[in-house]
Amino acid sequence: MTPERVASNLSSYTTSRGTTLNRVNGVVRAINVGAQVINMSFGQYAGLAGVDPADIPNCQGTPPTPSIWCDALELAEAREVVLVASSGNENAVTANFPARDPRVVAVGATEYDPANPMNREKRWTESASRGSNTGAEMQDHGVVAPGRDILSTMFPGFNWNPALRCGDSYPDDSRPGYGLCTGTSMSAPFVSGILGMVRSLFPTMTAANTRQWLFTTSSKGAAPDTYVGHGAITEEVIPDWEVWTPLFSFQGIGAGKGYFYTTVPQMASAAVEGTLRPKVNTGSNVYTAYGNPLDIGFGMPTYPGTAVAPQVIGYISSRIKQPVNAFSSIDLVPLIRMSRACGASPWPTCTSATSGRVTHAYTNSWYDAMQNFVATRGFRIDGVEGFLWPTRRNCYGGTGKALVRGSTHHSAPSDQSEDYGLFTMQETNSHDFTSLPAAYQHEQTILGYLYEIPICLNPPHPPLPPG
Repeated sequence: MTPERVASNLSSYTTSRGTTLNRVNGVVRAINVGAQVINMSFGQYAGLAGVDPADIPNCQGTPPTPSIWCDALELAEAREVVLVASSGNENAVTANFPARDPRVVAVGATEYDPANPMNREKRWTESASRGSNTGAEMQDHGVVAPGRDILSTMFPGFNWNPALRCGDSYPDDSRPGYGLCTGTSMSAPFVSGILGMVRSLFPTMTAANTRQWLFTTSSKGAAPDTYVGHGAITEEVIPDWEVWTPLFSFQGIGAGKGYFYTTVPQMASAAVEGTLRPKVNTGSNVYTAYGNPLDIGFGMPTYPGTAVAPQVIGYISSRIKQPVNAFSSIDLVPLIRMSRACGASPWPTCTSATSGRVTHAYTNSWYDAMQNFVATRGFRIDGVEGFLWPTRRNCYGGTGKALVRGSTHHSAPSDQSEDYGLFTMQETNSHDFTSLPAAYQHEQTILGYLYEIPICLNPPHPPLPPG
């Protein structure tokens, strides 16, 4: 399944079911721009009046139901994206769609148990027709999380669902913009957030293994049931391990396209497929991989959903402290990714000379990011890719190398032709930067240290139980 085929199917889909079309469009766009985890706090239940059966497909049936939902789920599977959805609030014995699909983590809701405050598996239920859905889907691929009277942001003055005490006026009007809400739609984001942490720690883990890790480490992992599935999430889902992960490296194709680096395989797929954001206004948005081949121990022959073999500039930490080595007391420094395209202040407009330009920049300092890139150069912060050693360290016989940011030139903040790249070099006392490409020797900054080979790595993801 390719983004082009999904887009074609979406364009031919009838607009009469606008809610479904909007939801699928949102999921597909999130996949295309490189999301690792997608939360879906919605669902369709066949027992409700007015629900079109076509919006509740059986994507893995024999034969499968033709549906744009099935196209979207297939694309997510190809890109190794973890999907999470609310199981539903009808107190029914089946999960809503898309939570019922086995490629999606179904999330049920729990509530406080006054008889046993330590019980995290008390299923939320209020009446015969209002409560967390149960069934075979929960036992197969479900977990539970808090879902009753959850405090969240709300549209000021708007009550979303009075039947579920969901809106700005619950429990009262004293906090405009904040209110309570009840239901599995409030439970799913807890699980999505935890899975986001897992994927940040182990970005190369497959979607299937990520789901299995979640189920295995949950409170009923060994004995799931139809009520609360694999149970509540436990602290074991985030292991206290030393983890180093590949930093994938790319160079833009065509004029105005610089370098791009990421630890996220889904972002890498977006780069080689041309769907990475920010997107240029004219020309190609496709990047080509360069660097050294990814170590085979990571088990990733291609970027997810593509035919492109991964290339890396080196290996960095996925956590700010490495917990199990001699340097555990040292805080590592972040590798912050930023981006800019024409039209961002102080670039007021896109011209014929700049409409195809996108610039990515990296720093190890939040002050540098905000003062020298965001405030004065119109960059936006995209996130933290990982962490670098602040000084060079040897690791089990391996030698760290400096990660250097080089720039083409350092001119006025509004200059749209500046570009940045990351390069590795063996540091010397004289800081000789002549090994950098000539065009990027105007300004050089050592951001930190990484490893060019994964000699220091533990397994790139947690070991899973047999089967």
